[in-house]
Amino acid sequence: MTILALISFAAAAVFAILFFTAKKSAAALQTENKLLAEASSKVNIQNAALETDLKNKTELAARAEQEIKKKEEEFTALNNELTRIKQREAALQSDVKNIELMKTQQQEAFNALQNAAKEQFKNMADSLLKQKTEELKGANKEILTPINENLGRLQDKLAQMQSLNENLQQEASSLTKALRHNKVQGNLGEVLLEDILQNCGLKEGQHYEKQEYMKNGEGKASMPDFTINLPDGRYVLVDSKMSLTAYNQFVNETDENKKKEYLKAHIASVEAHIKELSAKKYQELKDIKGKTPDFVIMYVPLEYAYLTALEAKNDLGLFAGASKVAIATASSIIPILKTIENLWTIMLTRKSMEEIIDAGKKIHSQAVSFVEEMDKIDRGLKSAKNAFDSATTKLSGRQGIVYYAKELESLGIKSAKELEYEESAEHILPLSEEK
Repeated sequence: MTILALISFAAAAVFAILFFTAKKSAAALQTENKLLAEASSKVNIQNAALETDLKNKTELAARAEQEIKKKEEEFTALNNELTRIKQREAALQSDVKNIELMKTQQQEAFNALQNAAKEQFKNMADSLLKQKTEELKGANKEILTPINENLGRLQDKLAQMQSLNENLQQEASSLTKALRHNKVQGNLGEVLLEDILQNCGLKEGQHYEKQEYMKNGEGKASMPDFTINLPDGRYVLVDSKMSLTAYNQFVNETDENKKKEYLKAHIASVEAHIKELSAKKYQELKDIKGKTPDFVIMYVPLEYAYLTALEAKNDLGLFAGASKVAIATASSIIPILKTIENLWTIMLTRKSMEEIIDAGKKIHSQAVSFVEEMDKIDRGLKSAKNAFDSATTKLSGRQGIVYYAKELESLGIKSAKELEYEESAEHILPLSEEK
């Protein structure tokens, strides 16, 4: 019994040891599973975040690729436009060179003809004077007196012509000096621009205003050269800017180094006009804010002056665009003004059509009312005719008043006056219609 007891005790001890070991392993296993579950949850969260980030970056990459493609297309369009502008500039420069060459050739030909004419006139005058002097030496005083008088008058005329020529030269010099002043140049540019406006069919006070007094948001006054009205209550602002001083020096100078200096000065003058016009911010004036394009047109009267500056500095137009200024010459502003004039014509035509349609609607309404009234009159006439026919039947029908009156007369019952009534066939209805 003792051995069996020992064996049982040993078995129980082993079982207990195995039970506690298994319980401890199960607890450790649960702890490890919990840790693994937490780690798996973190990994899943990180994977979700990574997938979201990857998706966002993929979308950003797609949008960036689309934007790059769009910019490439815009760059291609701008490059094509730049190529066309350069071709046009090259053609215009060729025309300018041809014109300058023709001008030089014509001036040389004119100078040669003038010198030849002067020499010929001088020779003829000297020869004629000598000839007449020799002839007059033998003439008597009676003949010499009128000749001397005529000669004196001729000399007076020559003196007057010489004085007139000097005056013309002085006036030309004064005009040249006057055009060197910016104010005079500006006034001349405004006159030329207004002449273009009127030649395009625009009228002051109706289609455009000249130097209209307006204020900005700060209450500061401004007066754009021209405010062009559009039919839809919007406006286009145009300011005339002329740069002639440096350009005139550039054209007339023969020294190449000085020509380069004058050309730089001319470009600087054009850029200064652009900056000055941009700083005025006409499009932000209180009375017209939000009703104009986001730029102001700078009109340059002398097209070759602008083309010369543009040829020397190709990005001059881009500089103006960045300053919210659009440069226009006569050849480019005339189509704009003709388009505005056509818009006014279309608006007036549309307004006339609307008035015609409105008048047509009123006429149609009156016609409908007239027809309705005529229907009422027709129904009234028919009703009156029916009443008249009914009354006539009661008067002269076979059983009417006249019939019974004659019956009374036949019976000897009558008044002092005899009833005289002739029955008309249209007054006698058939018996089936009598009541």
